[in-house]
Amino acid sequence: MHGRLGAVGLALLVGAGGLGLVAASAPPTTPAPLPPSTGPGGVTVEQGITYQLDNGPPGTPPQPELLDAYLPARRPGATPPAVVLVHGGGWAGGSRTVLAPEAQQLTQMGWVSFTIDYRLEDDPTQLPWNDELDDVQAAVRFVAAHAERFQLDPARIGMIGASAGGHLVALVATLGTLDDTTGHDQNAVPGAKPVNAVVVATWSGVFDLGQLASMKRFGVPNQLDILPGELHAEEYAPQVMQPTVAFM
Repeated sequence: MHGRLGAVGLALLVGAGGLGLVAASAPPTTPAPLPPSTGPGGVTVEQGITYQLDNGPPGTPPQPELLDAYLPARRPGATPPAVVLVHGGGWAGGSRTVLAPEAQQLTQMGWVSFTIDYRLEDDPTQLPWNDELDDVQAAVRFVAAHAERFQLDPARIGMIGASAGGHLVALVATLGTLDDTTGHDQNAVPGAKPVNAVVVATWSGVFDLGQLASMKRFGVPNQLDILPGELHAEEYAPQVMQPTVAFM
């Protein structure tokens, strides 16, 4: 694990050179982050930070999506690069804690690291997977917008995604970080500015969803239905395609 993660860190160093109405009686709630804690290597962890409110089932308030921030020991005048880690789980499981050990290790190497939650395919609302893409895009924009708070360089933000998370970060590499690239995002923010992730690393990422079409536990047939008309990556790739490294 350590050696493979070191290779991912090296690759990053090279690259760095919905749906329905919300009840008026139920206002959105944002959970308070946990108090920061400092652990091994002087890494300070801020847990449970809300980076986006997602539309939930009809009649329910927006649902918060959370991230954890791993901050290296402060150095006067230093603005280190950042990395957003996106967990796997077949688009249907997992949480931001899955890649916590990798985030801790990268932060001890000097990165400002973030692990994120995103909407999952086992949600009762049956949200399509482009909502997961929307969440990942929003997380990257949040990190860039709060560069001063986290004391990081917004021009040096990378991404690592594992398995299904690798699929999502690869989409960000080709489509960019504006959350309305599909034209069907209910959380689209007018006037939002794109953030270019300087490099994207996928760790056993999934790239050919066609191979999964017969695997019903992923719900892939429904996911594939939206591909032809909504995600034309080739239209965006010449404009925003970032260096991408795949670790199989």
